[in-house]
Amino acid sequence: MPKRKDADGFHHTYGPEFQRVSSMDCCVCGKRGWWAHHVKTTGSGGRDHGNLVPLCVEHHTEVHKGQLTFEKKYNIVLGEVALSLFEK
Repeated sequence: MPKRKDADGFHHTYGPEFQRVSSMDCCVCGKRGWWAHHVKTTGSGGRDHGNLVPLCVEHHTEVHKGQLTFEKKYNIVLGEVALSLFEK
């Protein structure tokens, strides 16, 4: 399982669903994915299943500046994308 340090220095271990979505192409531009993004943060109770979208590094950085603004700009609803990926 991959481990990653967050901004506070804590290590997180991610499961198979996170790995699967991380390997997909960005759902906005189609570039090679970089990391799965939790639509609802894990700190707010968001789980991996049905809550992950693949984003390239540029779009992952941008979505963290404001998810609602991001969704309006790209005419995308990340929660719907996450659910559709979970159904596959």
